[in-house]
Amino acid sequence: MNKTFNRDTSSLEKIRSMTEQLNCKERELVRANKRFRAILDHAPIGMLMTSGRKIIDANIRVGEMLGYDTKDLIGQSTRIIYDSDETFDYVGRLLAEDKKEFTCRVNMRHSDGVIKEYTLKVTKITDDENVASIYVEFRGV
Repeated sequence: MNKTFNRDTSSLEKIRSMTEQLNCKERELVRANKRFRAILDHAPIGMLMTSGRKIIDANIRVGEMLGYDTKDLIGQSTRIIYDSDETFDYVGRLLAEDKKEFTCRVNMRHSDGVIKEYTLKVTKITDDENVASIYVEFRGV
């Protein structure tokens, strides 16, 4: 039986150390995500984030304002929140302009069909991986 294999534990210790470092980073990421969710969900204004005109995140307030459970908005086209194709196209034209931010007033359709006017403040964001997303603040008029 070859006992030299059992004597060298340096590789095993390196793996254990790396695993512990990864676990620590994962715990930090979970804590940061919880903080982000708490801030987003308790903001007094409606906020959502989009990518490619699809909703990738939304806070509780925007759900309350439009009558949706936020989980039902995630993954939907932003068309679901506008009162018409014309309004959807209008915001799309504004998004296509070379501006980092813009504000506009548009009609939005509540989940029960009621149409209300809102002020949108839109901020275009590009992260380190060049993934563009849109941050939208909703304010009732």
